[in-house]
Amino acid sequence: MDSETEETQNTVALSSGVSMNMDTGDLIVDPAFNALRNQQAEPIQALMASQHPLDALLYQVHMDLGGHQFLLEYAHSYPGKFYDKVFASRPSMQPSSGMQGDITITIHNDLGRSPLDDSEPVAEQ
Repeated sequence: MDSETEETQNTVALSSGVSMNMDTGDLIVDPAFNALRNQQAEPIQALMASQHPLDALLYQVHMDLGGHQFLLEYAHSYPGKFYDKVFASRPSMQPSSGMQGDITITIHNDLGRSPLDDSEPVAEQ
């Protein structure tokens, strides 16, 4: 049995373009897959920069650390910590209906008129 066949038999595909050597635990990323990831990263970098300069900087650091492969290796090594961090960083969902707590509405009659006061009402559907 040659070494290439042996390596293939001990490798398990984790996702498209990413596999793991079961003997060593090493993640193997197909170079073509990595090149595609880098190509797709350029528009993401621009989008992050348009949101906030710090977002662009953090994204660039993420890519310099290894991007997708680095994050995948971290998630594989520390799955509990990975999921804790991912779910902690997600924004909380607001209830879609119903109100909770007190609502206070204040009307200031002494405010002057604005252009909105003279606009045509929007017809209800």
